[in-house]
Amino acid sequence: MNFATLTSATSYGRQRTRLAFDYSANLGTTLGLIGIPGVPYVSLPADNDVRKFTQEIRLASPSSSTIDYVLGAYYTHEKSSSLNGGYGYTATGALAPAGCAAVRLPPHERDMARRMMRAYEAMGCEPSWTCAPYQAGHRPAAGSDVAWGESNAVVFCNSVLGARTNRYGDFLDIACAVSGRAPDYGLHRPANRLAALLIDVTGLSQELRRSDVFYPVLGTILGRRAGSAVAVIDGLQGCTNEDRLKALGAAAASAGGVGLFHVAGVTPEAPDLAGALGHVPPRERIALTAQDVAAALAGLSTAGGSERIDAVAIGSPHLSLAEIDALE
Repeated sequence: MNFATLTSATSYGRQRTRLAFDYSANLGTTLGLIGIPGVPYVSLPADNDVRKFTQEIRLASPSSSTIDYVLGAYYTHEKSSSLNGGYGYTATGALAPAGCAAVRLPPHERDMARRMMRAYEAMGCEPSWTCAPYQAGHRPAAGSDVAWGESNAVVFCNSVLGARTNRYGDFLDIACAVSGRAPDYGLHRPANRLAALLIDVTGLSQELRRSDVFYPVLGTILGRRAGSAVAVIDGLQGCTNEDRLKALGAAAASAGGVGLFHVAGVTPEAPDLAGALGHVPPRERIALTAQDVAAALAGLSTAGGSERIDAVAIGSPHLSLAEIDALE
């Protein structure tokens, strides 16, 4: 298997020989060796400020010691303590430390969540405590290879920022961070980032395309129609902003397996429709109607005809400052 490195090959030491990641504790499988010398890779642009990149490793001056196996955050911390120098990447936890008492978890589970977060911090991770780190300063440059988890962050990173990541699961991201490499497949490869599906919204009214509520609905349609395929949306030029694209991507990632979408004339890898498609015809073209949008919106509600609303839950993904201002 080829690997994509997440750091500059010249910025940090390369004295370690290998790092294996044992995933058997969670899935009963083993990823295998990461950082095998001589395999092809793509480089992350060198930058002196590691905190600008999410889940990027900095091995400033590693010793000759080798990390053999990583079985989660605690073991990683213990085994990596022999490394001289710092390494860091941003991380979120499953339990928000602010107001966590409101979450009805058994004490043991809460303690284990805290222990995991402290272990990551002890390894030099920058705690962001948000599922939208891209709106808290962690914005990798277009073309950068990173290893992100969290479905809404992955699709935003790929689509809106133009950086490159697959959907990495728990503990695989820390293995990528410590080794500085990730498997070179999927959305790390330019050929796999071309759109095969065209979603045409040019037939919808400008009023609808400029409304905030339209974007999570469009994302739901995209996720259900595209699955994990890459799609390009045509007809949103002049209608979008970052929060609308965030809502679109989050809905697409939860309704399907979308890790990347393009918006013609808007997102970094779609200067125009033809460019997003790689100058070949789409495999499928879907022209949305107002009826399609209305049906998708109705399908998102489980309240039926009731006029009573008992609770409103917001903030998944977390709101931006602009959204908080609008809410107030």
